[in-house]
Amino acid sequence: MALKDMEIRALQPRDRIYKKADERGLYIEVHPSGSKLWRFKYGYLGKDKRLALGRYPEVTLAEARHRRDGRAPACQTRGILGLTAQTPPTRYPSHNPAERPSARERPQVLVSTLEKWWCRLQDSNL
Repeated sequence: MALKDMEIRALQPRDRIYKKADERGLYIEVHPSGSKLWRFKYGYLGKDKRLALGRYPEVTLAEARHRRDGRAPACQTRGILGLTAQTPPTRYPSHNPAERPSARERPQVLVSTLEKWWCRLQDSNL
C-alpha cells in the first residue's frame, strides 16, 4: 500500500532501524537517531541490491518516487540504473545470435551503456 506524507511524518524512532514500505521497491528507513532515509530495493543478476535516494524531508515522497522511476530532472534514463521494477535486468539481451547487435551496432550499444553509467554517476553526486 502506498505511503502518505502524514504517515511518514508520524513515524517515530525505535531501538533499531526499521522500514516502512511504499510500493515497487521504494521504502523509508527510520533510524534510532530519528533520521529517515529513502531506499530503493531491486534485483540485479539474481542478487538483491538497494540504493539510497536521499534523506527525508529534503527528498519528498513524490521526488523519491520520481527518482525510483527515473523521472528525476538530474537524469532522464529509464530508472535509476536503466531499469525499472517492471523490467527485470537480463545478463544477455538475447541468447539468439541473430538478435544480438551487429559489429556496426556495437559502438552505439557501448555509447548507450556509457551514457547510462555517466547518468548514474551524476545522480550519485547530487
